[in-house]
Amino acid sequence: MRFQVHTVYDSETVRELQNTIQENIPAARTRTVRRNLLLGGAACLAGAALLAIVFDNSLMAIVPLICGIILVSTGASFHSTLAARREKEARKDVPVSETDVFLEEDSFQVLNQKGAAAYAYAGCTALLENRRHFILMLGNQHAVALDKEGIQGGTAEALRAFLQEKTGTP
Repeated sequence: MRFQVHTVYDSETVRELQNTIQENIPAARTRTVRRNLLLGGAACLAGAALLAIVFDNSLMAIVPLICGIILVSTGASFHSTLAARREKEARKDVPVSETDVFLEEDSFQVLNQKGAAAYAYAGCTALLENRRHFILMLGNQHAVALDKEGIQGGTAEALRAFLQEKTGTP
């Protein structure tokens, strides 16, 4: 075992981690989702118009019309809905939990109340850092935080170098 890291998650820590992730995940992803919602809604509305006007079938046009309205309205309100969701998440109290991460040469294992899971470093999409944690992003929705104060087997600088080498990300 190269390193072992013990991390305690409380409300303040979770908010700090969420802020770090939100600051570093590209806004292009949210723009893409919004654009796709609007384009899908426009296509449904065009299909509804085509069914109603060209084929003179207003009954069959109802379904794509409703889908188009839902998609366009969701796309139009996407940013405000996302902001409201983030605000609600920031106010939520998080129960205190603890995680131990064992970092080996070719993979790392996460042990918490839910059980154990092993991950390859190649699955890390980003390596983030704030004043208290290293954050291994595993896709867009999953992350593993490593508390700098909970490192056993080396220093924060040594762990940073190790993680950069293993994940291939700066």
